[in-house]
Amino acid sequence: MESGKLGSKPCEELLKYLQPSYYFAAHLHCKFAALFKHDSKRVTKFLSLDKCLPQKRFLQFVDVPHGPDSKIELKYDLEWLTILSLTNHLVSVKSGINYMPSCTGTSTRWEFNPSEAEKSAVYRKFSENLVIPHNFTKTAKGHVEGPLQRKFSHQPRPKLNPQTTLFCKTLNVDDPMVLLGALDETDGRLESGDSADSTDSEGSTDSEVEDDAVIYETFISTMPTKFKLPKPKVEQPDLSAMTNTSPVPNEPDSIAVENDSSTPSHPKKFKGRNASLYETEDT
Repeated sequence: MESGKLGSKPCEELLKYLQPSYYFAAHLHCKFAALFKHDSKRVTKFLSLDKCLPQKRFLQFVDVPHGPDSKIELKYDLEWLTILSLTNHLVSVKSGINYMPSCTGTSTRWEFNPSEAEKSAVYRKFSENLVIPHNFTKTAKGHVEGPLQRKFSHQPRPKLNPQTTLFCKTLNVDDPMVLLGALDETDGRLESGDSADSTDSEGSTDSEVEDDAVIYETFISTMPTKFKLPKPKVEQPDLSAMTNTSPVPNEPDSIAVENDSSTPSHPKKFKGRNASLYETEDT
């Protein structure tokens, strides 16, 4: 902050391109407010917040001017929807290294600025209506104030979100939660519309807790899998048939080597570009 280098260059480019009235950055590890003036005389009110920890300033209420007769609704951004559709093949949930396409050494597309035709195709997928529907569904129990009932509690298992499911189906992209396999195919709680309030986390059995822990470990694990080599297909020779049963005669520990006096021995001479530097006067 003191050096004037807070933030990132890609976000700065996005800020200058969109020129929004407000720009919020949560969990930036510091609270920072600023006014960014654009060349078009527009002003963006920037606000970053700290981490959600005690004695941290991580929450702030902002009054946004809004007409009393105007609808309160949110809309999807068509350009970003098109980018999500064009980059769906790059989605990966594996723990290995994923290489993105680049402008060098590849013939595949690496730049995903959408064209007007591509945006029109995505616009038709949403029936030419980008208003975000009010289809929130509660999928997990909320926090209840009061004394702790159990000393230890397992991590809640990941669940499919009906809003995300509908969004991915409409845009025809992959749901990362489905790719992770975080929810069993036989689990029909979301499909049957059972309320999250009807489930009692206190009544879960040990086996359910263990299964949930395994699923959650698979969900967050970033460790590479163990490398296992296949068994060799080459038949090993029978060593028992090659064993010599005859006793080995006693042989001396040392072997005498006869010196052939007819062959004179010459000391090895140093050969090199700077051999004269290492030669003595006797040589």
